[in-house]
Amino acid sequence: MTIRFSKWRHDDSRIIVRGRDSYVGCLRKRDNGWAPSLDLMTALRGAGDFRLRSRRGWESELEAIREIQEILSSSVEAQSRPMQERRKPIRRIVQKDPLGSGIACVAMLAGKSYGVVAKEMFPDGVVPHTNTGDLRKALAAYGLEPPRHLVPFRSTKYQDLEDNAILKVNPRRGGAEWHWVVWDAGRRRLLDPRDPPYKRIRACSYLRVR
Repeated sequence: MTIRFSKWRHDDSRIIVRGRDSYVGCLRKRDNGWAPSLDLMTALRGAGDFRLRSRRGWESELEAIREIQEILSSSVEAQSRPMQERRKPIRRIVQKDPLGSGIACVAMLAGKSYGVVAKEMFPDGVVPHTNTGDLRKALAAYGLEPPRHLVPFRSTKYQDLEDNAILKVNPRRGGAEWHWVVWDAGRRRLLDPRDPPYKRIRACSYLRVR
């Protein structure tokens, strides 16, 4: 199993761990060393290293990378998320904050819970209006590949999209406020995290997610 390690863009305190074509987890720098994320811990345990049940992390970056490389490379059972899963039906997740539609959309596409993604995106617990940059950073952290910019709907409709996407919909107050929903390309349907969902959706742009 090929393991790749890369620093998160503009953040030297986090190392992303990927398998051949999938996200495995990440390492976070703490005061006392490097600690594995829950996803990475699950993958390491799945690979058979039960010593990590009591391990809190590694003192050095090099030590962490060497041990993770050894554990995951020696096991075909390492639990990374296959690319094909992105085409499986997406489970709708309801936003738990008034401005949490972006968090819920990332959670749907990443296959995570709302709480896990909310803590990842906004550790201080304050949930602001999520912008495109917030979505891109969070999606990339989970091994997904969003483009740099939203694409406006002009001659196309969201029903024409062949890939999963996050749609920017129902802009109001001159475009200062908006809502995010997910387009499930596999089932050809919209997943609105709002409860209850909007009865009418006016999509203005989208962020393709692969």
